[in-house]
Amino acid sequence: MTLVAFIAGFTISISTNSSATLGYSLESLVDLVSSLIVVWRFHGGEATSKEELEKREKRASIGIAGLMVILGICVFSVAIEHLSEGHAPSALHQLISLSVPSLLIFFVLGMLKFNIAIKTQSPAMKKDAVCSLGGAVLSLGVLIGVGLFQSDDAIWWFDAFVAIIISILLALYGIRTLVKNILEDKKYWTIKFWMEGKIYKNVDEQTLNGDNAVGTHDIELSDAGDNL
Repeated sequence: MTLVAFIAGFTISISTNSSATLGYSLESLVDLVSSLIVVWRFHGGEATSKEELEKREKRASIGIAGLMVILGICVFSVAIEHLSEGHAPSALHQLISLSVPSLLIFFVLGMLKFNIAIKTQSPAMKKDAVCSLGGAVLSLGVLIGVGLFQSDDAIWWFDAFVAIIISILLALYGIRTLVKNILEDKKYWTIKFWMEGKIYKNVDEQTLNGDNAVGTHDIELSDAGDNL
């Protein structure tokens, strides 16, 4: 569904000069990739060790967050260009025929993914759900923009405005995850992280398990003696 949405959205966005529809198509592409990443993350199920699944979870979550940032930058750039050049949307019937089913399908899909994310406690699945809901919101923005443009062609800019807002929110959501993992000392900019999926420990944990390992061990032995 996301593959079809990407192809249809990209084709229609070219013929209609719709920034929100272009954003929708690119978001659908990211949604497709993020869904494939989530499939890889859960692949193997109970036959795969818990440690391996945790490694996949962290890499999948960071990967999808990075895609969100890239998507936000691309959509924001195109929307700004359309605003600066005064590109008003055209072929409104095509925009409506794409947006109505997309709004319904991706809203339901996003809510289903959120439900699964809660049950599996998977941040990667949650981000995949956000991607799907982002497509639904962009579709809603296109519909509202078409309605406003038909009532007053001076509001041609609303379509690009929606694209800008959604692109900023998606990018900030992705940046939040990337920054959070930097603070947790997850070195995702290294090849080793992606090849091995090592779960890097926090700085505090490294201190306890490294330089202060002897002191910690002594405390544990002391507690054990007191209990005896």
